[in-house]
Amino acid sequence: MGKLRNIFCLAIILLSIPLQGRDVVERLYVTTDKNSYVAGDVVGCALYCFELGNSSLLLSGFSSVAYLELVSADGVAMQEKVALVDGVGGAMLRLSPNLPSGNYKLVAYTKQNRNESGFIPYAKDITIYNTLVDTKVKGNVEIAEGAVPQGAGAENPISPLVQVSVSNGKVQGKIPVEILSKVKEKAFLSVSVYHKDSLSQLPAQEIRSFMTGALKGGAGVVSHTYVPDFEGEVVQFKSDGINRKMILSFPGRDNNIYISNVNGDGDLYFYTGSVYGTKDGMLQVMPGYTDRKHKSELVSPFIGKFDFDYPKMYITKGMKGELEAKSVAMQVNRRFGADTLTVPLPQRGDPFMEVPDKSYLLDDYTRFHTIHEVITEYISNVRIRTLDGKKSFTILYKDAVGNEMYSRFATLALLDGMPIFNHEDILGYDPMLVKQIRVYTSPYRISDITYEGVICFDTYKGNIPSFPVDKDAYMFTYKGSLYPEYLSGEQFYNNSDIPNYRETLYWNPMVRMAPGEALSFECVAPKYPGHFELVVEGVTESGQPVFYRTSFEVL
Repeated sequence: MGKLRNIFCLAIILLSIPLQGRDVVERLYVTTDKNSYVAGDVVGCALYCFELGNSSLLLSGFSSVAYLELVSADGVAMQEKVALVDGVGGAMLRLSPNLPSGNYKLVAYTKQNRNESGFIPYAKDITIYNTLVDTKVKGNVEIAEGAVPQGAGAENPISPLVQVSVSNGKVQGKIPVEILSKVKEKAFLSVSVYHKDSLSQLPAQEIRSFMTGALKGGAGVVSHTYVPDFEGEVVQFKSDGINRKMILSFPGRDNNIYISNVNGDGDLYFYTGSVYGTKDGMLQVMPGYTDRKHKSELVSPFIGKFDFDYPKMYITKGMKGELEAKSVAMQVNRRFGADTLTVPLPQRGDPFMEVPDKSYLLDDYTRFHTIHEVITEYISNVRIRTLDGKKSFTILYKDAVGNEMYSRFATLALLDGMPIFNHEDILGYDPMLVKQIRVYTSPYRISDITYEGVICFDTYKGNIPSFPVDKDAYMFTYKGSLYPEYLSGEQFYNNSDIPNYRETLYWNPMVRMAPGEALSFECVAPKYPGHFELVVEGVTESGQPVFYRTSFEVL
């Protein structure tokens, strides 16, 4: 663990200056599982981040986080982060049932985009109907008589880069699908199978025209105002703790801890790793300072204000039947949890998390009344020493040449990922709350501080129960990247307990295909008839756009 940690920190130190100096120009494209939704639905999103060259548009490995904002003429409705791996990311946006009817834009950008003068972020138009309450985006919705304009589909929907096998007739039950890559390089694709209705009034947006426009559009001058997200999100604070060293942690199952200094302008930057989901964050001044009080505030990475023109939404009496059907499908899915039946996709790796040198499940041993007894009785590579009247942990670790010795300097103690600098606080903690103790015996470096080993105490709840928090700590809610996930529909193969009224039968935003590889799956037809479309969209390693669309009928 220590080697990887040291390598990572060294990379941050050595690479941050030249990376910030690179005038990388990025372009983001967003595709979704479909184009029209009702409030309360789930929106499947796939993101492609490209690096724009003189005559090329290739997937970018520069930024590791993209920022998504759902906006309308009324303002910002949602803000989320999506992790990027090799320029590709995927997420599921869960719409509030309170969103008013209207046409919205999904705006996507990176921090590096914000360094480019004149940059206008990519925005995908989507339609959202609220079928529960009569609320509308101000000035965006009109009640019309008769037919309304329909969104035009993409031209030439067949791509020679993939071969798709799916029934083009009338089907029911399980629908087999096979997608074969016909290129001699890697392909990065999104795949959607969804119910096609007549409610979308927006023209199709697809990756081929986006890439053509991006290559023609040119680039602005790149500055270094915003620190790009290289390895993970760069979390920024404003603080009055000028020139003091501070530590950021996210208590939980993972060990997300970071140390940095407040600069003379009160700016504090933490280069975080892979932080997913909504977590409790804790910012503290490091021990050793006479005054550890501070006033700090998390700086939002979002733009939050846009000046877009939004296409009009038209609502007619003829839409009543389809809107009622979509409303029922949404409510059934939420009531029976069908919208949560997602499958996790691989997350961006965390070099800090490795297999511990020793791990102890406390239920496998005799239970004692104090942590002191637990350490003394059966954790052989940890000792408790007394120095200057204070007790602390010392770990049997290996030095750089492999010699074993008990640590003479600081050992890092973590309780559910939160650093505990006064080890006597842990020694007095209730061991019945602790599920597992992990011991790492290699040096562990955070910023410019090296610890001679780490001992982790993992509780059953994972939220530091019954432990007093530093009274000077700044506690805040932090929204990390959305967990990557996809909809497979496998839960409906033999499960009759959940009514199958899904609008999206299959959605995978992060399909990575090797040359000549095939992706095979089965879609379970819903319990209603209708017209369905299968769309494959993405890009190859050399920057060739892929777009394929076909349709079939469900009886």
